[in-house]
Amino acid sequence: MRCNFLILLILVCTVIFSAGCGRRQQAPPPPLAKPDLVLDLFESLDKKDYKAAQNKIARLREIDKTSLYLAEMENTVRNNFYLAEAQAFIRKNDIGGAEALLQGVKQQYR
Repeated sequence: MRCNFLILLILVCTVIFSAGCGRRQQAPPPPLAKPDLVLDLFESLDKKDYKAAQNKIARLREIDKTSLYLAEMENTVRNNFYLAEAQAFIRKNDIGGAEALLQGVKQQYR
């Protein structure tokens, strides 16, 4: 009787442990949209198309909501966008327009 119980116990333990070994969690396949979006983002930044870059960063932040790097990049691109707008006013000798733009931005993002 004792021998049958021991054999049954060994058999049950073997089944339980062998069933758990076969199921390994595999990483999900990488999303294909993210690398393309990053390449498009850097292409927009290279062209100094800050408006398009802001849109691409917003889409990347939807994918990765916790990325501090993207948050910093978003602030930098926004600042560059407004500085380019202010520079356009300065080229037209409209210093007041540039100042008003930057004051409005300062109030908006304070």
